[in-house]
Amino acid sequence: MLVALGGILLVQRLVGLQLTNWWALFLLIPAFGAFDSARKRYRERGTAFSGSVTGSFVTGLSLLAVTAIFLFGLNWGTIWPIFIILAGVGALLGAIFH
Repeated sequence: MLVALGGILLVQRLVGLQLTNWWALFLLIPAFGAFDSARKRYRERGTAFSGSVTGSFVTGLSLLAVTAIFLFGLNWGTIWPIFIILAGVGALLGAIFH
């Protein structure tokens, strides 16, 4: 996590990218935890999707979206439909692989 934070801050300095909410990078810790949990559950079930795998995966995607919104200063009023899309993706994955 520290390497990623340092790399992003370095790119910010070199490119001139303005990351005013750099603290949002700490939201990546639980996001990566959710992805790791999904990976472990997927392997435990013999490479089969289940509700717990899909839930963990969609949670990780949601946290990534929140991180991007804060990090790049995006407008919540414009971006909120992405969470409906993520809920739909989770429902579709659950229905397809159930």
